Amino acid sequence: MRWTSIARRVVAGVMSLYWLSSGALGAQAPTGTVVGRVVEAGSGRAVVGASIRALATGRSVESDAEGRYRLTGVPAGTQEIAIRAIGWGATRVTVRVTAGAEVTRDVVLEAEPVSLDDLVVSVSREAQTRSETAASIGVVDEEALRRARPHHPADVVQQVAGAWVANLSGEGHFTAIRQPITTKPVYAYLEDGVPIRSTGFFNHNALYEINIPQAARIEVIKGPGSALYGSDAIGGVVSSFTRAPTAGAGGELFLEGGRFGYLRALGSASNTWGRNGLRADLNLTHSDSYRDQAPYSRQSGTVRWDHAVGPTTSLKTVVALSHIDQPGDGGGEVTQADFDTDPTKNSTPVAFRRVFALRASSTLERQEGLSLFAATLYGRRNELDLLPSWQLSFDPQVWESRNSSLGLLTRFRRTIPALNANLSVGLDLEVSPGSRLEQQIVPTQDAGRYVSYTTGEVQYDYDVTFWQASPYAQLNATVADRLHLDFGLRLDNVGFSYETALAPVQTGAHRVPGSTSVDYRRLTPKLGATLDLSSSLNAFVSYRAAFRAPSESQLFRQGQAVSTVDLAPVKADNYEAGLRGNVAGRVGFDVTLYQLDITDDILTFLDPANGLRTATNAGATRHRGVELGLSVRPTTAFRVDGSWAYTDQEYREWRPSTTVDYSGQTIELAPSNMGRIGATWTPALLRSGYLSAEWVHMGHYWMNPDNTERYDGYDLFNLSAAVPVVTGLQLVGRLQNAGNARYAESTSYNAFQGRRYRPGQPRTLYLGAQYFLGAARLD
Repeated sequence: MRWTSIARRVVAGVMSLYWLSSGALGAQAPTGTVVGRVVEAGSGRAVVGASIRALATGRSVESDAEGRYRLTGVPAGTQEIAIRAIGWGATRVTVRVTAGAEVTRDVVLEAEPVSLDDLVVSVSREAQTRSETAASIGVVDEEALRRARPHHPADVVQQVAGAWVANLSGEGHFTAIRQPITTKPVYAYLEDGVPIRSTGFFNHNALYEINIPQAARIEVIKGPGSALYGSDAIGGVVSSFTRAPTAGAGGELFLEGGRFGYLRALGSASNTWGRNGLRADLNLTHSDSYRDQAPYSRQSGTVRWDHAVGPTTSLKTVVALSHIDQPGDGGGEVTQADFDTDPTKNSTPVAFRRVFALRASSTLERQEGLSLFAATLYGRRNELDLLPSWQLSFDPQVWESRNSSLGLLTRFRRTIPALNANLSVGLDLEVSPGSRLEQQIVPTQDAGRYVSYTTGEVQYDYDVTFWQASPYAQLNATVADRLHLDFGLRLDNVGFSYETALAPVQTGAHRVPGSTSVDYRRLTPKLGATLDLSSSLNAFVSYRAAFRAPSESQLFRQGQAVSTVDLAPVKADNYEAGLRGNVAGRVGFDVTLYQLDITDDILTFLDPANGLRTATNAGATRHRGVELGLSVRPTTAFRVDGSWAYTDQEYREWRPSTTVDYSGQTIELAPSNMGRIGATWTPALLRSGYLSAEWVHMGHYWMNPDNTERYDGYDLFNLSAAVPVVTGLQLVGRLQNAGNARYAESTSYNAFQGRRYRPGQPRTLYLGAQYFLGAARLD
C-alpha cells in the first residue's frame, strides 16, 4: 500500500530531524534551575496555576497546589523570568543563574481581577500570552471548571463567546462554532495536544470521550486551525488539558445526586516522590434520564505520570479510558405534537449507543538553552456500536465501527534572540486501521414505539486504513516589543486504503464502491499580526486557511449517490480582526469580527420522496459574525462574565438537483445569535464558597434550507452555590433550567418527517458534597 512507503520515508525524516535537533541541543551553553513559590501579596497564600516563563528560552512551568515551581534549562547568567496568573497582575523578576546549580526566587503577585495576559497553549502548541495570538481563543480555566462541575460539555464550552454545544441527552452532542448546529466533521478535539480521534474516523460526539469534569482547563480556538492541526480544524479546535500531579499527597472526592436518578462520583488522588509525580482521576456517572427508557452510564479514568528525566528533560505519560452505555440513545427526536404535550416520550427505546475509547500518550521534552525538542508517541482504540434512532423510520440499521491508531507528533523549536523570534518545525504522523459493518434491521412497533427488531442483510462491510504524514513550520516574531507577527505553513499528506468485503453495488439506496485507495495533499497557510496599543489594549488581524479531507463514512458509505469516493476536500478561508483590552483591571473585553468562506462544502441533501440522504460537494457557504466577550469585576468578591455572538450564515451556491436551488438562502440550524451572562459572588464569609446565577440564550434559526420553517430559540436560567462546612469540605447545589422552560436542544424539518425536536431537560436540582484532602485542599 502507498502509505507504507510514505511511512518509511517519514520515519527516516523523523530520525534525521531528531539527529539534527539533538546536535543543536547538545551544543548549547550551560544551564541552571530556578525554584521557588508564587504567593499572594499580604496573605502569603499560594497562587495555583501561575505560569513561570524564562524569556530567554520561552520554556514555562506552572505553580502547583502549594504555589511551588521548578523551572529547568535556564541559561546561565542574568535572566528575566515572567510570571502570570489569571486574576493576578503579571510581573517580571531578574535572576542570576549559575550553571549546574539551583537558585531560589519567590514571587509575590498583586490581585488583578481582569487581565489581558491569559496564557494559552493551543494556538502554537506552546504557552504564550493571549495578547500575542492572532486568533480568537477562549479559555475555561480550572477554577471555572471546578465551579461548573459540568454534567455535559455544554456546561463549559458555552462560556466561550461564539461556541455552542447542544446536549442530546446523556453524553451526545452537536457543536456550533462559526458553523450551524451540526454533526459535520469540521472540528478538531484534543487532549494535551493529541487528537481524540483519527481524522479518518471523525465522530461529532467525540467530547464525550474526554473526562471534562476533571480537566485542568479547556481552550477553544474559533475558526480554522489547520495550519497547525491539519484536517478537521475548520470551525474550531477544542482542547482539553489534564491536571498535573500535586507537589504533596492530596485527594478529592465529589459525590452528587439529582433528579431522574442522577448519581455521580468523581475521585482524584495525587502525589510527587522525588522526580516522579502521579495523578489518577475517576469519573463514575449514571442517570435514568428525563427521557423515557433512555438511561445512560459512563466510567472514565485518567492516569498521568510526570517524570523529570534530568534538569533539561521531562517525560509526561497519560492514559485515558472512557466507556459509555446509552440504551435508547438519548431518546431521539419527537414530533411537534409530542414536544407540545409529552416531551419525555421516547418512540425509539430500541436504539442504543455503546462507546469504548482508550488513549495512551507519552511526551518527551528536552530543552537546552535556546532550543527545544518534543516528541509525543500515542496510541488509540475507538469502538462504537450504534442503532441510530433517527434512521428507524426510513433506513433502519445497526452499526459497528472500530479503529486503532498509532501516531507520532514531533516538534523542534529554536529561539532566535537577534530577531526576537521563535522558529518551530514539526512532523505529525499517524496510521489508523479500522473497519465498519452496517446491517439492515426490520423493526417492530408497539403503540407507535419501536420495541424490537430482527437483522437482515449486511449493507456495508469493509476495512479501511487512514494514514497521515504532515510537516509544518511556524514563526513567531516580536518587533519593537509591540508588534507580534505570526506565520505558519503546513503540508498535509493524508489518504485511505479501502477494501470491501462485499461485491460492488452500482444501483439502489445502498451502493457499495469497489476496493480502492484515495489520497489528498494540501498546503495550508496562516498569517497574523497583533499590536499592543497600550499595556491594556491589544488588536489583531489574521488570515487562516483550512481544509478537511472527507471521513471514511463520507467516502465509502455511498448510499444512493452516483459516487462518493470522488468527494473533494472541503476548503476554507477565514479573515478576522479583533480588539482585546481591560479597563483599570476591573473590566475586560474582547471583540472579534470574522468571515469564513467555505468551498467544496460537503452537504447532505435529503430526498423528500424517501427520506434518504445524499452527500455531495455542494458549492460554497459563507459564515460571518461578531463575537463579544466581557468580564466585569467591580469588587474582589463579585464578578459578571458575558459572551455573545451574532451570526449570518448562507449558502452562496448549492444546487442539489436540477430543480432545487438553495443559493442565497440562510443555512438551516444556524442561530442568529447566542450567548450567556453569568454572575458569581464569592464573599469572604464563604471562604472558598460562592453563589452564582446564569442566563443562557439561543436565538432563532431556520429548520430547513428552504427557510420556511423557523425555531424561535429559548432562554434558560441556572443557579448554583457552594458552601464550606469545615476545612476541606463543601456542600454544593445546582439548579438547572430554574424556570422550567420547554425547549429543544436541536431541531430538524423535512417533508418526509415534518418538524422534529430533541427536547431539553426540565428543571433539575443536583446536590453534592466535595472533600479535599492534603495538597488538593481549598482553604
